[in-house]
Amino acid sequence: MASVDHSLNLMGIDHIDLLLVHRPDPMMDHHETGAALDEVIASGKVRSVGVSNFRPWDWELLQSAMKNTLATNQIELSVLAHHSFTNGDVAFHQKNATPMMAWSPLAGGNLFNGQNDAVTAALDAIARDRGVDVSAVAVAWLLAHPSKILPVMGTNNLSRISRLSDACDVKLDRQEWYEIYTAALGHEVP
Repeated sequence: MASVDHSLNLMGIDHIDLLLVHRPDPMMDHHETGAALDEVIASGKVRSVGVSNFRPWDWELLQSAMKNTLATNQIELSVLAHHSFTNGDVAFHQKNATPMMAWSPLAGGNLFNGQNDAVTAALDAIARDRGVDVSAVAVAWLLAHPSKILPVMGTNNLSRISRLSDACDVKLDRQEWYEIYTAALGHEVP
């Protein structure tokens, strides 16, 4: 409660729309944490709570001790950080119709520094064809997934920010999505 009050005072607002628990804590008492999160919602100071970087079992543990429903899980997800598509994270939230927020959807800028030439080439080919920036294609790749991923953009590049809305106009078909995914994997999808 003190942390919420401090944040409200710093921002000069009367409520927080979404409060995220940043990482799972190995020492978390889920009953204590769940009760505290329910309390900040009941106080009206927080509208909803979610988590960040929780695995499905961490999510279920905390949710089991809460009256309110967790709103989201913010996980690392991008063309270069695609492990959540196969480790059960995306499937868990898709099955439960829980919105996922993708942090670092542009891989911390690593999509643009030549870290993976195959991915850069795949993104660039589609970007040229559609007349958009490669960052828009990288975000469109996440938006194309049926789980309705919500990318959280953190770039400070003003020209990139101005072009990111183009991602909403880029519709990738299944073949294009897999061309990018295959490039990211570095081998054919089995």
